[in-house]
Amino acid sequence: MNENIDKIVEIKTKIAAANLEKIDLVYRLSELKSLAAFLKKITIKEGKMQGDGYNAEVYEYKSELSNVERDKLVEDLENKIDILQMEMDKFNFEKDI
Repeated sequence: MNENIDKIVEIKTKIAAANLEKIDLVYRLSELKSLAAFLKKITIKEGKMQGDGYNAEVYEYKSELSNVERDKLVEDLENKIDILQMEMDKFNFEKDI
């Protein structure tokens, strides 16, 4: 069992060392994915909306970021993520450890 653990540790160490060449890419991907996930979760209220309940008042909301703008930001981020992910996949495929 200890031999297996030693082999796993050795492989993980080699992978980590190899990834150091592209650590900036790893961090950039992580941050862009986090930002895209955050933006997707934002609930944006804009325009006139009726409140909850019977005879609820109608409220008019103004937002710094519209749903359309948010969706465009997410789309742009996802395009950047795809490009960077392809670069990382190519590196991983070509890198010998």
